[in-house]
Amino acid sequence: QDYGISGKTSQTWKIDNGELLPVRDGLGQLDCTLSETLSEFIDFSKSSYPAERYLFLFWDHGGGPVYGFGYDEWQDPEDSLTIAEMSRAFAEHPDVHFDIIGMDCCIMASLETCYALAPYCKYTLLSEDFESGLGWSYSGWMKKFEENPGMSTPLLGKEIVDAAIDANESSPDGDSACIGLFNESTVKNLFTAW
Repeated sequence: QDYGISGKTSQTWKIDNGELLPVRDGLGQLDCTLSETLSEFIDFSKSSYPAERYLFLFWDHGGGPVYGFGYDEWQDPEDSLTIAEMSRAFAEHPDVHFDIIGMDCCIMASLETCYALAPYCKYTLLSEDFESGLGWSYSGWMKKFEENPGMSTPLLGKEIVDAAIDANESSPDGDSACIGLFNESTVKNLFTAW
């Protein structure tokens, strides 16, 4: 689909009143598999759009704790953003604590991922298995969150999980949906017990 998004340079866009609008253009070909790129985006977002609550959602391919997250078609196909690199980028912004760090991608729900992200968020929202090509279904839960921005984080997580399951069950292109909301306050004890 053509929304005017460039395939030649990195850009930042926002949705405003249902319209997709450019915010930054001509950033060059940034490498989305580097912690520096993630850190810069967090910095840009918190500076440009300060908020009472923050969510961070990754979308791309997942390779679990071994291969990490993401793929950048402009970089080496073997490169990805490792869990350690993610952790390093989030650690550079101690003034931002996320309600949810979610990953709309395959097989990222692991003890290692949860443990690495625990200092930076209340909950993680991750898939334990392969996701269908549908991924998450965004419009329904985003509309509910827009209507009720004070919604509790566990309820918001439930809305996201339910929407993903419903989309897969009701679409002919759907498949199994395996997604979980993990309370990060329990991870340290779980890791110690493990």
